[in-house]
Amino acid sequence: MKKITTLILLLFVISIYSQDRTHWHAYSFSIDGSDEEAVVALLDKQFSTNKAEGITAYLYNVMFSDSEFDVTHQVIFTGNADAFNTMWSSGPNLETQLFFSKMNNYFKEGGSSGNGTTVLNFNSETVFPFQVVSIVNSKSWSSRDIMRSTMKSLNEKYPRKDRGTIHGNIRSGVHPEGTHYFVAGYNSYGDLLESDRDFRISNPNYMKDRLKMNKDVDWSTFKTVRKFTRVLVKKW
Repeated sequence: MKKITTLILLLFVISIYSQDRTHWHAYSFSIDGSDEEAVVALLDKQFSTNKAEGITAYLYNVMFSDSEFDVTHQVIFTGNADAFNTMWSSGPNLETQLFFSKMNNYFKEGGSSGNGTTVLNFNSETVFPFQVVSIVNSKSWSSRDIMRSTMKSLNEKYPRKDRGTIHGNIRSGVHPEGTHYFVAGYNSYGDLLESDRDFRISNPNYMKDRLKMNKDVDWSTFKTVRKFTRVLVKKW
């Protein structure tokens, strides 16, 4: 049984890393509420004319967070390695330098940045505006891979059109203890509050399979170090 489990995990890892992976950069910052319209206008001008091909940009408003994560907004870039390589290799032009100079007039102290890779993304074709982001610390590669295999099996067996689920690695930044992340996306704030509970009640077999599969995961090796809620302002 152990050999079979190991083989399944190996095939899972191979299938994940053979795909064209999505990478991301995240920038978290604070601005005054009265400046949001001006900042969105600056971002809109910049991303509409100077965004590298193959890169998608998102602006989020942070709705709820802990006291240590004192930011109001996030800008997230996503794309493959080639697109990011082009983005960074081209270097900032005069218009980009002017953009950052103007943005600095609105930024308050604090904030953070980071980058990483998306490993699993269910319902990737849909943009879910309301999202709960969990930053975790994972100390065991084997438990992480079992968790990912379980997560993939459950989402494929019990697909949901009303929720997006994203999981991946943190390469650097974001949080001192953060190694991985989960994003749960919803169409509305009401769905964020109630749809998971409604789904569990309506799908008892899902709960049985989830409980059974989760017994193979050593959850003591995972620790949530940050959790916050954000809402999409604009996508470019």
